[in-house]
Amino acid sequence: MGPGTCNPDPCGGATATSPSTTTTSTSTTSTTSTTVPPCGTFLLTWGVPSRSYWDLNYPSGVATDGSGNVYVADAYNGRIQKFDANGIFLTAWGSFGSGDGQFGYAYGVATDGSGNVYVADTGNNRIQKFDGNGTFVTTWGSYGSGNGPLGVATDGSGNVYVADYNNRIQEFGCPSTQPTTTTTQPPSTTTTSSTLP
Repeated sequence: MGPGTCNPDPCGGATATSPSTTTTSTSTTSTTSTTVPPCGTFLLTWGVPSRSYWDLNYPSGVATDGSGNVYVADAYNGRIQKFDANGIFLTAWGSFGSGDGQFGYAYGVATDGSGNVYVADTGNNRIQKFDGNGTFVTTWGSYGSGNGPLGVATDGSGNVYVADYNNRIQEFGCPSTQPTTTTTQPPSTTTTSSTLP
């Protein structure tokens, strides 16, 4: 068993073993073992039905980012809420409507490796993209091309996967929002003129 590995114990828990560490200048070593809870152990809960911030009304999607923050699609409040890993409210954005940053029921949420947040805006038949603080970045989809997106996910290459009411999964590319400008210079030419006697 290598460093940092986990083996289940007979009681359904897991035993995490750290690598051996040298305690003296001789060959004396020690190994420490710590029992960690098995998967599915209850840890924490937060939220009650309400319109107040940090409360929730039909939370239908949840995602985390690389910093441990938690994003909740608070569907019946028409918003996304952001919490830290302990359930402490950080920020929220959105309202009911069809404009940029508004939702017709936000049913799904996902993040990417750059900290962007993608929302399945079910009632408006589109996906909306925000930065990690809720600033609107872009949107795509319309009725007929993305009917009722319900779930959204991303991969390590920046692609976005959407489950919709049409009983299908759609994959979209989502390149960086920073435009790449390429300037091509025409080849330089030199004309030499000479007069012969």
